[in-house]
Amino acid sequence: MPQLEDNLKLGLEAVKYAKGQVKRSANQTYFKPGATSTDKKRNEFLLGATRGGNYIELPNGDWTRDDTMAKRRKELLQILRSGDSLKQKEAKIDAKRILWGQEYFWEGTAKWQFSDLRTVQSIAKTLGMTDQQVRDATAEGRFDDLVSLFETKSSANKAIKFGVGNCQEKGEIACTYIMDHAPGGTRLALYNLEKGHKGVTGRITGEGGDHVFGVYGLDTVTDNVSTLGPNAIIIDGWMNDAYPARKHLDWKHGYNYNNERINIKQFTVRNMVCVSYKAHIECMRDFGVLPVGPGNIPVPPLSRTKF
Repeated sequence: MPQLEDNLKLGLEAVKYAKGQVKRSANQTYFKPGATSTDKKRNEFLLGATRGGNYIELPNGDWTRDDTMAKRRKELLQILRSGDSLKQKEAKIDAKRILWGQEYFWEGTAKWQFSDLRTVQSIAKTLGMTDQQVRDATAEGRFDDLVSLFETKSSANKAIKFGVGNCQEKGEIACTYIMDHAPGGTRLALYNLEKGHKGVTGRITGEGGDHVFGVYGLDTVTDNVSTLGPNAIIIDGWMNDAYPARKHLDWKHGYNYNNERINIKQFTVRNMVCVSYKAHIECMRDFGVLPVGPGNIPVPPLSRTKF
């Protein structure tokens, strides 16, 4: 039981950190009272600027850097980091969105995505390693592990930079926090719902699973929530929620980091993951058993410390 509670405390810290870093989510605007379709379009526009990169594919299959796209990303970042009021920022972003087009940034692709071989320099820079350390790890057969870390931290850094992200970005940010504060000896993975399984929500939307979340404290990689292990904690950055995988409806674990009962949205998503998709989850990235984290990220205060 103490291990479960320790894992849960770290999970709650992680989702609070993710919420503090990313305050805008394209699809969560549907749940906010008074939110308009313009709010959603604006957040999706910013999300496009967050994802991908400054390279575009040419008709012949080659790729080239789009300096205009890179310049416009910087323009948006300057607006977001300016001292203007929120309404002034929103107005300026909307003006750019209309001028450049809603889908403008979605065409951009990161340079390394055009090849299966990620550059040593990119991985080393993002992970804080030397080029030689990356080469040594690759020679030892750990290249795939480095790529998982690289993709996670690269995506998390971009989401933090622009302050916008959906479930995957928020899950990645929460995972980077756990890596930083891990006591060592506990496993971490990033999961998604099975895209081919519609579940209850799919009967309404007509689509398969579309949600990403972290799992901390799992015993083994599995496709079933009930077999993740007794100490497994689901880390849902998008819903600002963390809870024991096997006790998702237990009243004792019905509080969030702000010492309030979970809301109906969090309750609904818990049921989607643990009931509707219980035996239809997929591991996106297995980070393995974590070493002791460096503890560089400040710990966000929790109102509730005992569960």
